Amino acid sequence: MTENKQEKEEKKNFGKHIADVDSVDLPIDQEGRIYHIGLKKGELANRILTVGDPGRAGRISKQLDKVCFEFQSNRGYYTYTGLKNGVPISIVATGMGFPLVDFMVRESAEIVDGDMVFLRFGTCGVVREDIPIGNIVISTSSIMGRRDYNLVERQIKERDNSESNESYENKWGQNKVFPYEISEEPILANEKLCDLLEECLGNNLGKEKVSKGLNLSADSFYSTQGRKVSTFFDHNQGFVEMVQKKFPDFTTMEMETYIYFHLAKSCVKKNIYASAACIALAQRISGKFLKNSIRIEREKVGGLSCLEALSKMPLEKEMSGKHCVWETKEN
Repeated sequence: MTENKQEKEEKKNFGKHIADVDSVDLPIDQEGRIYHIGLKKGELANRILTVGDPGRAGRISKQLDKVCFEFQSNRGYYTYTGLKNGVPISIVATGMGFPLVDFMVRESAEIVDGDMVFLRFGTCGVVREDIPIGNIVISTSSIMGRRDYNLVERQIKERDNSESNESYENKWGQNKVFPYEISEEPILANEKLCDLLEECLGNNLGKEKVSKGLNLSADSFYSTQGRKVSTFFDHNQGFVEMVQKKFPDFTTMEMETYIYFHLAKSCVKKNIYASAACIALAQRISGKFLKNSIRIEREKVGGLSCLEALSKMPLEKEMSGKHCVWETKEN
């Protein structure tokens, strides 16, 4: 193995397990690596761009001016830390859903000194006819939708005790008891970050291809987003319309944004600023789905815009020092 190739492999540290830990509450090994994301202090920047898809993280990392550090934890978190316009930024692939984001945000906050920024860049479905597929939609606020599992269990028992499935379906249709819970009010994104993101997207993509509005993050791609699949007991007919009635500015649906906003508001030890932007992949009204060739182009332009917005986001307190991968001699 050549020296350059060996250095590259050592830098990646792909699939590395952390060593033994002493605390069940905050599992960190003797090297300082935290359990699920596998990182230690100095490897993750204060400004973080998060995506669900590891491939997207790798492709966007090529738009950093310099990649100083790459890592894949044994739990599937991919991290690239480098510089954009001289500013340290990390790109992290989290996978999908609330739990994986919860691990990443909480553990990141433990190993990063100072204030933090989380900017999610993903894909979504849109529920407004005036927003075409291919637009990038900024989430200025977010609500949460989840399946009421206890109610579903009761309804399944009622169905099983009915004389026929048809009679139960008629009864349910009359009662209109939806087994889903929706937030009482939205959580707002950070206004400064939204403004920077809108500016950068407008410059790079064109203002007409940038939209914004209220997002709903769901605990399921299927049931809690109102998709009609007959394989399971979902009873989600009219779900989208129900949310639209409660929140007239309801714009997009996906699975992660809300938890970023919630944890940013919940943090008590530092300031966390959060926003999100998603490529409109599916138009839920017309049923249209974005072509892959356009998605790839939007991913490239959108990723660059997110990196630029993060590099412009001011922070009063952020991490520095020789232990930071972006401040080593070779960088």
